[in-house]
Amino acid sequence: MKLILNTTEALIYVIDLENNEIIYANTKCIEEFGNVIGKTCYKVLQKDKECLCEFCPLAEIENPLEYLLETIFEWENKNSLNNKHYLFKDRIILWENNKKVQLKTAIDITKQKKIEEKILELAHYDELTKLPNRVLFKEYLQRAMKRSGRTSEYNALLFIDLDNFKIINDTLGHTIGDKVLVEVAQRIKNSVRENDIVGRIGGDEFVVLIDINEKNIKLIEEKLIAITEKILYSVKSAYGVIKNDLRISASIGIKFFNNDDFSIVELMEHADIAMYKAKLNGKNTFCFSSHF
Repeated sequence: MKLILNTTEALIYVIDLENNEIIYANTKCIEEFGNVIGKTCYKVLQKDKECLCEFCPLAEIENPLEYLLETIFEWENKNSLNNKHYLFKDRIILWENNKKVQLKTAIDITKQKKIEEKILELAHYDELTKLPNRVLFKEYLQRAMKRSGRTSEYNALLFIDLDNFKIINDTLGHTIGDKVLVEVAQRIKNSVRENDIVGRIGGDEFVVLIDINEKNIKLIEEKLIAITEKILYSVKSAYGVIKNDLRISASIGIKFFNNDDFSIVELMEHADIAMYKAKLNGKNTFCFSSHF
């Protein structure tokens, strides 16, 4: 039995429920965390812990000895010492001298978690700029609309389209164009506040969800104009990767809302229409939506 336990890739160890002391650990556990036998579990298996970890099943009740024999727990956790993700299967059993213990088996699932995170990233984030994509941005927008519906406070949607970007792609190539898009994304993020959401929904189109939380229309317009002008100024500034006289700017449509009367599609359409009006007005400017 010891040979089997010490050749498995799983971490196997036993915790005394009376004092949280580790009374057995297999070779794999000792390789990962050192000689932990005889030591308090949370002090040697986690970083800077002086009490039971809040995510551990043993912390769910005041006295773990009250758990019934053969109680099983399955859970996941990222370890604070080695940053690995583990899948745990714990069982309450009787050990030597009828001591009630927790037998723990932990499997390293770090590679699987990284794959899951990559899949999630591809599904919700723009691969080039790392900004939220259309799918994730709509989720943020939906939450903001519901919040506004409850509070009657305004938020705003900015629809941003780059002016003359096609010329950059056609003249300098898509590699330079991509570098410009990455720089534009960063400039827009730097122009808004930390709690505002910037997304890229395709091509040279960006969107921003402005968290205003204000009811006074005049103050709202003043705030939005200040933010929008900051974005316009930042986007039109020179780019190091563009070595000639080519310049880009942005046209911005603004739609603010304080309820969820419109659908997401309608809200984005209104901001999009306002953006096209800004282009008709000479580009490098903004326009408020006339839909209320």
